[in-house]
Amino acid sequence: MENNWNISPACPEQAEEIDRIVSSTIKDVYPKYYRDEVVDFFLKLHCLENIRKDIAAGNTYVIGRDGRILGTGTIDGNHINRVYVLPECQGTGIGSAMMTFLEREIIKEYDHTEVDASLPAGEFYRRRGYVQVEHREHHLAGGKILSYEIMRKAAP
Repeated sequence: MENNWNISPACPEQAEEIDRIVSSTIKDVYPKYYRDEVVDFFLKLHCLENIRKDIAAGNTYVIGRDGRILGTGTIDGNHINRVYVLPECQGTGIGSAMMTFLEREIIKEYDHTEVDASLPAGEFYRRRGYVQVEHREHHLAGGKILSYEIMRKAAP
């Protein structure tokens, strides 16, 4: 696919479509890396209500072509989160284009960007120049633990 993606701020009418992209990606990809309790955690964390809050705050963006939303990303200060691309569109450059856009927005005000790297995304971020700065664990129900890395990339 070509790299002429359209990236724009998300509007409230797009919340359900964004939720569909996020939840379908979590359900398709995360079970390959995580137990059901962790998958459920991510589904609750990135629920429609939280997506709507981030859209209302002006923090969420969509990426697509020809009126079709193919991915999304959210900024919270210098932190990038909720970057998801439809499973069938992964590997086409959409995630990279979204990350480049979000990084450029952040470095207008900050000297670095940060991400919480889940297992499926860690290598993607490393290839983009992110380095691990901290390891964290989040305790879930049933004694399960979600391990993840905080990764940072300095502004150019």
